[in-house]
Amino acid sequence: MKERGYMLKARSQEWETPQWLFDRLNDVFHFTVDLACTEENKKCKIGVTKEESSEILTNKWKGRGWLNPPYGKNLWQWVSNACFCVHGIASFEPTTELIVMLIPSATEIMVWKEYIWQYAQYVIFLYKRLRFEINGKPAGSSTKGSALVVFCRDDIPKIYSLSDIGFIIDLEAQRRLQNGEELITGYEVGDIPLKDYFECGLLPKPEKMEEEKAK
Repeated sequence: MKERGYMLKARSQEWETPQWLFDRLNDVFHFTVDLACTEENKKCKIGVTKEESSEILTNKWKGRGWLNPPYGKNLWQWVSNACFCVHGIASFEPTTELIVMLIPSATEIMVWKEYIWQYAQYVIFLYKRLRFEINGKPAGSSTKGSALVVFCRDDIPKIYSLSDIGFIIDLEAQRRLQNGEELITGYEVGDIPLKDYFECGLLPKPEKMEEEKAK
């Protein structure tokens, strides 16, 4: 059977987050719990194993969570539960302030439309394909790209320090702009690279400004 394009070259789902990537993210998000790990490969002092999270549709995760879930057919359940735990959608009450997920950048799958585009605060599309680890050593590479999905309730200005590893989209800012709302952020001048002001819509692109002047 042909592998799905976003799956890894091997069939094992025990692929560990590259340590360099986790360290970069931890500097920004300050994780307190690894939400899908084994006792041996957990990235935080507190770890929740996949077995402990088996009832993930009713699991009330807590803490500032890092989540590198299995890339199987149940990926949507991990994404939906992260969304529910942060935002308290439907009958859920919020139980955690932040969850950052590492998932395939396969935006055509339904979970992006139903949960990520609607409820995530940020998405970071990584520039390079990741080389995952097993037992702390480099192992298989993804056949396609990866994305970081951030569910949270507050702006995180320091996220733009990660602009060297991926393209960052502030989805909440985009939603506000589309709704005609005034854009208010917690950013200070210098927090965001100038190119990202233009790309995420915080400033009009230079060519647009020239068009307005010419009118």
